[in-house]
Amino acid sequence: MTLQVPFESFAATLRRRLHGDEVFLRTYVGTTLATASTPETEFVLASRTTLSLADARKRLEAEGLRVFEGGWLVQDELEADVVTADHIFVAAVAYLAEGGRPGLWVDAWGYAPTEVQAIQALIEELNVDGEAEGLTYDQFVATAHPTVVIVPPGQIQDFIRQKEG
Repeated sequence: MTLQVPFESFAATLRRRLHGDEVFLRTYVGTTLATASTPETEFVLASRTTLSLADARKRLEAEGLRVFEGGWLVQDELEADVVTADHIFVAAVAYLAEGGRPGLWVDAWGYAPTEVQAIQALIEELNVDGEAEGLTYDQFVATAHPTVVIVPPGQIQDFIRQKEG
């Protein structure tokens, strides 16, 4: 059994549910995957982030966690290191930027992200880049009025075929 949580709440959930401070990090299909478990529990705590492995390590260590390389296997996890075009999902977030200017953020995943995950990834990037330090999900949604589009692999391939045909 796997409990997946947003990266921002990983440390707190680890302490609350597992009463521990050990987390394992590794890259996984273009993201950084954090996992934790104990021999006594029957689940793996997992979270994905768009932060680099080094930045995710810094963030978790700043929250007092001990970080190691590796990871617990999570349910339905594919162990492929390469993501093919058949597995690429593109997410775009349109939003109101500072001064009412339109903003557009685009990223790709090796799995189907939710709209919340896409917005959280954008916020993480803005925070890490220093463009909006301390910005929370609720603040962003209230002020930027985001619109999210997730384009699945089949639709991406249809777009390409339309251009070729």
